[in-house]
Amino acid sequence: SLQIAQFSSFRPKRSAGAEAVWKFLEEPESSRAASYFAIVWVPFIFATVMTSLLQSVKPPPLKGTVAGICELTFDSIFAVEVLLRFLVCPSKKAFFFSAYNIFDVMAA
Repeated sequence: SLQIAQFSSFRPKRSAGAEAVWKFLEEPESSRAASYFAIVWVPFIFATVMTSLLQSVKPPPLKGTVAGICELTFDSIFAVEVLLRFLVCPSKKAFFFSAYNIFDVMAA
């Protein structure tokens, strides 16, 4: 976040909505909702990883349509989150200098 903030002076002023979404996603202390999101996001990531790992055992615990729906749901949520962060990022260029963002884009 600090690295991206350094590039923000090169970008025209963003809307108040974009700034609010950025703060929500990047600064858990900015609001109660942002704090709850940050608290829920870590276990969600863990659940996603565990589900993927468990699907690699034979026989997989989730089969057929259920497995596909779970995977599609997880992938869609992560894709929306990374796309939203990209769209409201203070600097599109700086977005790709963050290792976390690069991993998120590749994972989505």
